[in-house]
Amino acid sequence: SSAAPPAATSLAATRSLDRQAKTLNDELLLTVEALPRFLPLHWHTVKDLEKLLKEGGLDLPDKLLSNALRSVKDGERGWSKNKFSNKIYFCPGGNNKIFDSPKLQKREGPIQIIDDGYYTQFEFKFIGKYLKSSDDTAAGAASSLLTTST
Repeated sequence: SSAAPPAATSLAATRSLDRQAKTLNDELLLTVEALPRFLPLHWHTVKDLEKLLKEGGLDLPDKLLSNALRSVKDGERGWSKNKFSNKIYFCPGGNNKIFDSPKLQKREGPIQIIDDGYYTQFEFKFIGKYLKSSDDTAAGAASSLLTTST
């Protein structure tokens, strides 16, 4: 019975993206496309997506995601792109998007959040080095508490 927990752990830790990534940018876009539930069907700014990925356990360097998103053309990969209030919005599941535009979505209010550590279950070829471990997350929270209390 002591062999059962490691088997269960290894199954949970080996989740794959829809396909093998060819480049860093490709893997970043596949990662956004792998957002849970209905998140890929909503509109997001670059900052929104960076926040979701960070909550999911990916601590990406500045500009990495925005550079990948710059390569997205409206309609490519099933994505939609829209400019609203001087910001570019992206909808990874654009072919099945819930709202026709970011303006209509904004009227509905905030969207779902992602589970902490969601991406730690995935195997990455290029961006695995940006995954935060649960120890890093706890240490980061502890250091921010120490910093704010002094």
